[in-house]
Amino acid sequence: MIELLGMKKTLPYLLAAFLLVSLIAISNPAVTPKPAPRLQPRVSGAGKALDLWSMSRTYPNKTINMAAWSSAVHQWQAAASTNKTTSSQWESMGPHNIGGRTLRLAFNPLNPSTLYAGSAAGGLWRSHTAGIGPTAWHRVATGFPVLGVAAIAVHPVDTNIIVIGTGELYNDGKTGNRVNVRLSRGSYGIGILRSTDNGQTWAHTLNWAYEDLRGVQDIAINPGNPSNILAATSEGIYQSLDAGATWTQRTTTRMANDIIYHPNDPTKVMVAVGNLGSLDAGIYTSADAGTTFTMVGGGLPAFSGKVTLSATNSAPYWVYASVADSLSGYGVFKTEDWGSNWSPVLTTDYQTYQGWYSHDLAVNPWNRNEIIFGGIDAWMTSTGGTFISRVSDWGAWDLYTTPPIGGPEGQSNYIHADIHNIIYHPTDSNQIYFATDGGVFRSYDGGASFEGLNGMLQTTQFYADFSNSQQDSLLAIGGLQDNATAVYQGDKAWYRVIGGDGCCTAIDPYIDDVIYASTQYATMWNSNDRGLSFNYLSNQPPANSTPFVTSFALCPESPLTIYACTDYVAVTGDGGAFWSTSNGGNVLNGNNVIRVAVGAGTSCNLVYAAVAPGDFGRAALYKTTDGGGSWANVTGTLPDRYYHDIVVHPTNSNIAYVVLGGFGTDHVYMTIDQGASWFPVSSGLPNAPANTLAIDPANLDNIFLGNDVGVYFSPDAGTTWAPFGTGLPESMIAMDLSISPSNRKLRVATHGSGVFQVDLPGPAAAVSDPLPTIHYASVGPNPAHGSTTLHFALAKAQQMDIKLVDLQGRTLREFASSKSFAKGSHDVNLALEGLEAGIYFVAVQGQQHRAALRLAVF
Repeated sequence: MIELLGMKKTLPYLLAAFLLVSLIAISNPAVTPKPAPRLQPRVSGAGKALDLWSMSRTYPNKTINMAAWSSAVHQWQAAASTNKTTSSQWESMGPHNIGGRTLRLAFNPLNPSTLYAGSAAGGLWRSHTAGIGPTAWHRVATGFPVLGVAAIAVHPVDTNIIVIGTGELYNDGKTGNRVNVRLSRGSYGIGILRSTDNGQTWAHTLNWAYEDLRGVQDIAINPGNPSNILAATSEGIYQSLDAGATWTQRTTTRMANDIIYHPNDPTKVMVAVGNLGSLDAGIYTSADAGTTFTMVGGGLPAFSGKVTLSATNSAPYWVYASVADSLSGYGVFKTEDWGSNWSPVLTTDYQTYQGWYSHDLAVNPWNRNEIIFGGIDAWMTSTGGTFISRVSDWGAWDLYTTPPIGGPEGQSNYIHADIHNIIYHPTDSNQIYFATDGGVFRSYDGGASFEGLNGMLQTTQFYADFSNSQQDSLLAIGGLQDNATAVYQGDKAWYRVIGGDGCCTAIDPYIDDVIYASTQYATMWNSNDRGLSFNYLSNQPPANSTPFVTSFALCPESPLTIYACTDYVAVTGDGGAFWSTSNGGNVLNGNNVIRVAVGAGTSCNLVYAAVAPGDFGRAALYKTTDGGGSWANVTGTLPDRYYHDIVVHPTNSNIAYVVLGGFGTDHVYMTIDQGASWFPVSSGLPNAPANTLAIDPANLDNIFLGNDVGVYFSPDAGTTWAPFGTGLPESMIAMDLSISPSNRKLRVATHGSGVFQVDLPGPAAAVSDPLPTIHYASVGPNPAHGSTTLHFALAKAQQMDIKLVDLQGRTLREFASSKSFAKGSHDVNLALEGLEAGIYFVAVQGQQHRAALRLAVF
């Protein structure tokens, strides 16, 4: 392992460690052909992400505690209405050019310029331009904690009446405790809401806020009697006979998903039921407008996934169904007698491994033979299925560009992957709309080409960690659910890079040209040009297994030393060119490591690591004080929960905070003795999962917490807490808090509502200059003959010594002695003529740090 050293370490110690290292070039690899921009494992990545989200909130129980979460929301609202710190005003940072996961679309049937979109965790959105243009969308405030919106219905006569169903839910079973248990819960759901004044005010007409987590998958209004409304829910089929004011449960068929009415006879209704192996899966029809239901479906295969339905005015008894198992698809089936008998139309497995998650179809209302259907991509037939073609390609999106707000996000055949909903424009069969994991898309020419409609649709789902430049307030970066990694460059149109699910990020605190990012399963990337391009690291953190979303952390003092989480705590000392396992090559306890934090001012030796619960025991917290050589379990009295964040005090390494997910415990714990003991510091915080904590480095008693309700502030190092700021969405999941020191801003990256920032309270205290730090990009060529070049960068001007030493630490050649180098990047030629073949080290000494880089000579 190549390791940057503090002043207390010795060169012989480093050299001995290097004897264990296999020959490797120190340089970051050249830009390699990038993997596909969205990785496709055989199991659903969306499932893994939702599972982790769910488990970290349910564990060690089996259900999400909706009663506690709803109480936390009310506690937040009451405290925010009286707390003085709410005077701070949050402002949006975007992105306004990248849409997040969107579940449902619905037009105003009397004014198709008005289009509604239900996001997975960012609430209800509306456009008065049918989604077109850079200012197309605005969020509709309901006055309730609405996150996931999976169902929307607009009254066909009085369009002031709007009914929405909340919650993103794919599985009605209780959760498990292990990383590999499928949970498939995406956001909190509170039931059904109704507005009678075009969305200005809302009433809670089916209140599930204090029940086990439930979801509403579809709402349909009877076209012949608009007072009769049906809802397909996780609990069964519900009916309202008063336009959504009250509801009655009609069936207990679990996981009802999709509802259609007969085009000519509104007494006839069809509902698809089932997902992830739930009981009672099948297709049901009603002949009395939804009061009673009977299972039909002769000719349909038994299915474990979900089914979606589409009917057509041009053939009233015809219905098409997209039928899937959980992890594969059967294709499209058709009935010509309203469900009694079914036959396959096509058997293309377009649903693939997402048969439980994202697929839909729509039949042209004016042409019964034209069907557009999609899962990962969109497909189409104009011949009733005898000839089909794939019409979109998720790989055609634009990476390493800034998509214009409301403009194209890729080539003309690009629709973002994972299509949840497809609808035709009410009056124009050439216009087809898609709700996807990347927001809203449209074809305006009958499926020949496509465009993004995401102008100001601020619904992206950020993961931790979001990162800011320490010097430049206009540079930040964060990873997004299924939407790559996005770089903030001072504008609400963000620059998109890498691909896949963007995960943890980090910016070198001294030289912000150097940025690190990751994609799912701890896949690491780096950039040396402020995020304009990224290199896939040819060496990756060692792993037997990893969670879908994991983390890594840079050493604050020597940022080329990085610790990364897999089932090991992996470590690199050269910015990712070479990785090794800490703890003598052993895992900590066998479960996955999900969080790591490095103490400041300790030469990278003090590190905490959080281990998820799993096959090898409960959640645990470990600590090393020797840079990972050995680890001690310091869980102590910490409750058995997921540890979502660990923060070491910037100036006192004895102090650290741990942030807990789940319910039923305090959610912030503090140590003042490096983990020998822990005590809660949660006064004023509600019983809701907490995700992130940040300390103002210029006012160290000011601490901020983000949870599944909002952002909280403590002015006394965690003794008391209160809601912080105004201007945030009425409900949001605060995933990551970070400080932008150059403009004194606190930033919150949310899981569903993009990013916001606010002024930090109080003036900045005096802060000393950061330690001058040496950064190395490469020694190359390596192995070398005759000469090689040392590439390095400095955070500030300083004097340097550069030497070549042998394995015994003896100086063989001096290349620089107390030579002054300016801040920035440098190349120094190293003459190697006359040296015998063997292993040597380039020793570099700066004012505060020194390092040695392994060099092979032949």
